[in-house]
Formats: sequence, structure tokens, C-alpha cells
Amino acid sequence: MDEKKLPMRRVTELATVGAEVYRLGIGYDQRHAWRGVLETTLASFVAVVAGADAEDNLTVGQALAWIVTRDVGPLSEFGEAALHQRRAAAYGANCASWDAQPPAVKQGPWQRKSPSRGQRMLMIRMSRILDVPLPGNVSRGEAAEWIARHGGNPNYSKDI
Repeated sequence: MDEKKLPMRRVTELATVGAEVYRLGIGYDQRHAWRGVLETTLASFVAVVAGADAEDNLTVGQALAWIVTRDVGPLSEFGEAALHQRRAAAYGANCASWDAQPPAVKQGPWQRKSPSRGQRMLMIRMSRILDVPLPGNVSRGEAAEWIARHGGNPNYSKDI
């Protein structure tokens, strides 16, 4: 199987891998620190582990849990920044992919459909953040134009 796995297969994988992390004592409140550990360089990781003053029989999992649960250094902030960067890169790639579409696709029948839920939610957020009025009854194409005209997703804007 590749990236297009059956939904239950993905749920099973997430639950299984997550269960191992949870077993180590790493919970939801440590999610950003956990991501920070996974995104740190090997040299930084080795330096942190060396400072653990650990017993010789400490497993790698226990060392990871020690680092994450104590949030050694700025792991949570680093993890949050890494997630934001990953999402921003995906958003940028999505925008670039759309920009590369031929005009026939950009002007397709999708434009006349109702705005997607995601578009509606994004327009509401943008309206509040930018202090601009929401448009009235618009089509999906008009919603896309409104979002683009107001700078796109503010989560990834350098101006806000």
C-alpha cells in the first residue's frame, strides 16, 4: 500500500504508533515537545541526551520520554514552529499547483457551486482578523477571489 491507504489502515497505524508513544508517558499536552524532538538535529538530540545523566539501561524510548516530558529546552516552541512551517509549505505548494493550472480548469464549472465549508470558515476568520465585511451570497469562485484579494489564508501571511 502507498499513500492512498484505506482509512481503517491509517487509523490502525496511528493508534498503534501513538499507543507506543503514550505508553512512554508522552501525552497530548506534550505533543509540541514531541514534535520538537522529532524535528531536532541528531547533534542537538545527542547533546540533550548526554545531559540526562541516565543509567546505562535506559532505553531510547525512556530517553525520549525523559526529554519530552521535561520539555528540555524550547522543544514545544520548536515543535509548534516546525508544524507551522510544514503546513505553510504545504499551503504554498497547493497555491503554486493551482496557479499552474490551465485557464480552462480555473474557469471551470466548480466556480458556480456554493462555497465550500473551508472557504466559508476561512472567510469568517479573515473578516474578523482583517476587520473587513463578509461578502453576501457568493459562489465558490467568488469566494476564492475574495480570499485571494484579501491576501489568502492569514495563518501563512507574513503581514499579520
